[in-house]
Amino acid sequence: MDSLLLFLLHRSPLAMGHVLIRKFIALMAMFLTLDLVCSSSKCSTSEYQTKDGCCRKPEPGFYVIRNCTRQISMLAQKCSNCTGPGMEIVANCTRFSDTDCRRVDLKPVTDPNSTSPPPVNILIPATVVLLLTVLIPLFGGFCYCLHKCRKTAEFLKVPSQV
Repeated sequence: MDSLLLFLLHRSPLAMGHVLIRKFIALMAMFLTLDLVCSSSKCSTSEYQTKDGCCRKPEPGFYVIRNCTRQISMLAQKCSNCTGPGMEIVANCTRFSDTDCRRVDLKPVTDPNSTSPPPVNILIPATVVLLLTVLIPLFGGFCYCLHKCRKTAEFLKVPSQV
């Protein structure tokens, strides 16, 4: 009996109306999605899409600093050149980013096949040894003077006999 009631409810005009409404909503959603997809590609090949509309692409050798809006035009800047001594390109200039340059280490590179040991930096150990040879005698002299001054101070504290 329950299955017959369910069968009749699904075949009722009211249930059929819900199915039609669902199909209508799905169809409208498809059209809206299609409209959004089509509207996002309204820019010409010499333009790019922003949230405010289409902006003119920068000239070759330039990149966008600020997108256009309805009030102002797009602002572009010339791409940097990594032509200085010791400079190399990490990433080329694109429509939306400047050239990424970095300074190359100009120190001589040791051959990985070489059997000689790598160069050692002796500046830090030499500085430590020099400081210790100066500081230890100074500290010793300070302790000696402090010890001598204490003995002198005790001698002066003895009351004099009159």
